[in-house]
Amino acid sequence: MRVTRAAVGNTLLFQSSSLARFLCPQHHSSTKLFVAGISYNTNEPVLRAAFGQPGEIIEVKVICDHVTGKSRGYGFVRFTSEIIAATARKEMNGQILDGNRIRVSYAHKVNLKSLKVKHRNSTQLIRELGSILSSDNTLNN
Repeated sequence: MRVTRAAVGNTLLFQSSSLARFLCPQHHSSTKLFVAGISYNTNEPVLRAAFGQPGEIIEVKVICDHVTGKSRGYGFVRFTSEIIAATARKEMNGQILDGNRIRVSYAHKVNLKSLKVKHRNSTQLIRELGSILSSDNTLNN
């Protein structure tokens, strides 16, 4: 475990401790939560109502398929403060919403350029997928 000097004097704290995350300026919590496992029927007003009182929430976004317009099963909720977000995460994680048990965590930015992409284009993907499907004996029955 790495030891970090906290922002309050010379007190040494473990970086993974809650107190260190609160006191050390290099560690920032978030006002934006990632909500996974939502029902495909859940929309933004339902998600907003489930997560808070008016005035606490800045933004709600349910991610939808661009063709069908239906939910892809996850979304984001951004709050006015880190404290409200932390409370909502703790209270809502594991709750049932529209018949589904949701998982709530802090949202993290993902650098898409850092992800390794195996298939450079859709033609290559289709070619490789086609060879896999044609070699599968269960499809020939």
